[in-house]
Amino acid sequence: EINVEVTVTDSAGASLSESFAITVADVNEGPEALEMTGGTVAENASGAVVGTLSVIDPDAGDSHSFEVSDDRFEVVEGHLQLKPGVSLDHEAAAEINVEVTVTDSAGASLSESFAITVAEIPDINVTSGFKAEYFDVEHSLSKLDDIDWNSDPTYEEVTSDIDYANGRGSFWDGGSKDTFGAKITGTVEVAEGGNFKFLLGGDDGAMLFINGEPVIDNDGEHGFRTRTGEIELEPGTHHIEVRYFENYGRAGLKLEWEGPGIDGRELVTAPEADSLQTVSGVPLAVDLQLDQSAFVGDDSLALTDLPTGTTVSADGLWVTVNDSGVADITGWDTDTLSITPPVGFDGEVTAKVSVTVHDVSGHTATATHPLTFDVNEANVTAPGVTLVGGFKASYFDVDHSLRKINDIDWDSAPTHEEFVQDINYENSRGSFWEGGSKDTFGAKLEGQVTVEEGGDYTFFAGGDDGVVVYINGEAVIDNDGIHGFRTRSGKIELEPGTYDVEVRYFENYGNAGLKLEWDGPDTDGRELVTSDPDTHVEENGTFEVGLELGTASDSATVSIDGLPPDTILHLGDASIVSDGGSVDLAGMDLSVLEISPPPGFEGLIEGNITLTDQAFNGAEVTSHTPFTLEVGDSDSTSEVQWEDTDLMGSSEPAGQAWDAEADMSDAEVRDDEVLSEPVVQHTSDDLGIANTDTYERFDW
Repeated sequence: EINVEVTVTDSAGASLSESFAITVADVNEGPEALEMTGGTVAENASGAVVGTLSVIDPDAGDSHSFEVSDDRFEVVEGHLQLKPGVSLDHEAAAEINVEVTVTDSAGASLSESFAITVAEIPDINVTSGFKAEYFDVEHSLSKLDDIDWNSDPTYEEVTSDIDYANGRGSFWDGGSKDTFGAKITGTVEVAEGGNFKFLLGGDDGAMLFINGEPVIDNDGEHGFRTRTGEIELEPGTHHIEVRYFENYGRAGLKLEWEGPGIDGRELVTAPEADSLQTVSGVPLAVDLQLDQSAFVGDDSLALTDLPTGTTVSADGLWVTVNDSGVADITGWDTDTLSITPPVGFDGEVTAKVSVTVHDVSGHTATATHPLTFDVNEANVTAPGVTLVGGFKASYFDVDHSLRKINDIDWDSAPTHEEFVQDINYENSRGSFWEGGSKDTFGAKLEGQVTVEEGGDYTFFAGGDDGVVVYINGEAVIDNDGIHGFRTRSGKIELEPGTYDVEVRYFENYGNAGLKLEWDGPDTDGRELVTSDPDTHVEENGTFEVGLELGTASDSATVSIDGLPPDTILHLGDASIVSDGGSVDLAGMDLSVLEISPPPGFEGLIEGNITLTDQAFNGAEVTSHTPFTLEVGDSDSTSEVQWEDTDLMGSSEPAGQAWDAEADMSDAEVRDDEVLSEPVVQHTSDDLGIANTDTYERFDW
């Protein structure tokens, strides 16, 4: 609209002005230009966007529709792209010309031709399964712990099951045939919960862990043999780990299972590729087959849309994903790619494998491959602490040959100490304690047994080599000397009560084994001798116990609370005095723990042992184990009754230590006791001190 003023003037000069509004009617003008940014598309990229179209039209706000000469393409919201399910092949045509026609709302149109480059993209193939890590070892092996499982593996791969044929070949292409280890980890999906039986065969040793808990122990050097273990599993995803070592000869490993929803006994297999899954904090093993040899310049390979905090690693390289959700893995060896979601994350991850290439003109093309997997909550159980008593086992390494028990200095400092519930060391060429000597050593085991029903008891001591058994200091069995495993017996009459048991043993060379059994009124036939737990001591006494940490890792921390102030804890060469609060035992030898309550303390000590560790998925877990220790007679009164004894006798008040204060007011007076000597009582007010001889009793 235009406003104009018109003035009219007559011949005499008189004039008049008027304003007029002039409307300018719109006439449609067709599009003047059609342009596109981009123009390069990756081959084999279904539904990929080729470029973005822009229209120059004098008619502002006009609407436009598009037509493409090639029916494989369409324009959606201004983007030229391939139709869903349609992709291009570089080998078939490296460049395609298409004509795009744009038409405005009035029917005016414009056509432009565009050359589309089809970029060559390496084929992407993604599979998943169990992650297999192999470790070459340059020395002989006899057990799984002979391998450093935290070291860098020699080789890695992804495998769908655990089934290595028993033979003289290697587990991996070009790998070692002897003295190697294998660690295989992953997840299994349980559709129907219940009791599952696992079968683990190996030549040599192997062990199975499920959700971080040991289920089958098939360790040691042996031919191919199968061991079984059962576990209750809820429906869902569960983590498994198999460790295996091969020493010499044949090598083989196989894991099977049977249970609800499984058709008999079958191989344990990883989830299918269309149902990839892992658990929180546990890697998903991916075999990403993609040839990066043709990459040039800024060509790149990345994983996108990952949760923040996800760790991606392969062949010693790793990256932690930030808020962008992108992990750049350009140049990595992706045959075994580990994708570890952060601890605490669960849910579906719709990630992508993204490949970006550049053509000679500088245009880029990106191809993506979906990588969708579920992250489920981990089944984590905190390892517990067990307060153990029983026989205190002291081991003595000796650097010379032995022929009899007394060839060992039993008063010397032991090489190692621990507690065992019973005395039953398998006759073999192994050691009695972890990392200990296999030859020329001694073992002293001390404990107590309580007899409820008196009578004749027969003890049986088997040993290779010599063994001697003492009951309350009396030798009951003498099976001394160098010999193969043989058993000797001895009979002793025992009244109801508690007895000290001590076993001394030596091993010279060859096999080593030791076993102690008994048979009597209190036993169910011939059975192993089990020592009483040390949960009660007299006043001013010392508890000797051990702490077993179960499946806890070496990095676990332990603390104990509930101990009275001034309680002394002795662990190996370390001593700690409690202030009544929590006592940190991290890094200490917990196999033998001596607890000495403060002098004069009587009653119950109740507290907790706290263990903090990392679960198999890296989550921090904590367990609290309550304990109760009894000092003295918690129900006793202050009155103490002494037994009749002569001065040199060893009887003392029940539940009292040598320095206890005794009330003698009601004691029977005997003329032959020094303690009953008459003392002159002076009643004169002038006498302030009476000098008398006194006697002090010491029970050492």
